[in-house]
Amino acid sequence: SPGHGSMMHTGCPSNISFNSQQSLAQHQPKPDQVVIYADLREKPSRIVKELAELNALIKLKNLPVGDYILSDRVAIEVKTVRDFVDSLIDGRMLEQAKNLRYAYRRPLIIIEGTEDLYAQRSVDPKAIRGMIAALTIGWGIPLLTTRDAQDSASLIQIIAAREQQESGSNFSPHAGKPTSLQEQQEYIVSSLPGIGAGIAPKLLVEFGSVRKIMSASEHELQLAKLVGPKKAQEITRVLDAAYDEGNETRC
Repeated sequence: SPGHGSMMHTGCPSNISFNSQQSLAQHQPKPDQVVIYADLREKPSRIVKELAELNALIKLKNLPVGDYILSDRVAIEVKTVRDFVDSLIDGRMLEQAKNLRYAYRRPLIIIEGTEDLYAQRSVDPKAIRGMIAALTIGWGIPLLTTRDAQDSASLIQIIAAREQQESGSNFSPHAGKPTSLQEQQEYIVSSLPGIGAGIAPKLLVEFGSVRKIMSASEHELQLAKLVGPKKAQEITRVLDAAYDEGNETRC
């Protein structure tokens, strides 16, 4: 990820020939060897070096979403402690989380480092806790913590092995938009204010369909589990507001 400039960078391991004319993507994994797609920006990172030492087959790609893709459903974004806080401040984290959640069924965020998360840049701890709640509860994205690059690589390798044990290592790294009817329904509902990917399925079960949610009164939304008065009011406001093409204000 962009914030990895703060991590210690090392040279590429000898058993990965990044300069070879033959693409890494053409290499076939050995038995029991996991395949991990890494974003090109991760090429000089310690994590890639450590993954290679764990005998993972690294395939470098320009990934539109995530830093590492481990299967058709698992994508990982890695942040140092400092970059995690920085990305909360400038808004990158929410945008990256949204893209991860919409593209992959099992997105993960790794926060790497032993620094105090709440001692970075004099950010109000409540703001950090609020973002953690939004990511884990609102978007349904687990946050995993690791000590260093070696620890991150070990965790990534274990998750990849678990994923590929059942589904195999022949998967596409390209993110896909929701395709099934259920995914499309969840996608639509999750875009409502305060809902997100974690609450959307529960709301659909409670109401029965997307149309019933969109047609519900503010009072009916208030009575729904996990919604409450504030979210119901905001959802109603957005659904009822007239669209102003010239208004660039964001809600």
